[in-house]
Amino acid sequence: WHGHEDCPKARLPKRNAEFWAEKVAGNVARDARKEDALRALGLDVYVVWECALGELRDAHTPAELSFPLPPLPRPPG
Repeated sequence: WHGHEDCPKARLPKRNAEFWAEKVAGNVARDARKEDALRALGLDVYVVWECALGELRDAHTPAELSFPLPPLPRPPG
């Protein structure tokens, strides 16, 4: 529902197609705004799509898939 381009699993429902196309387009725009806002704060943004996890998603628990992220920058002052 987030409009992952070129995802083999991404397809809009056939029923009420216009609604879903607008819904997904809105999600894509919102996600881009949120990512831009985080980057403007000096943060790195990591997006992990479920389909990119492939077999790992089924083979491991979420805790096993976690990894440490770099430390966040400290606010000035």
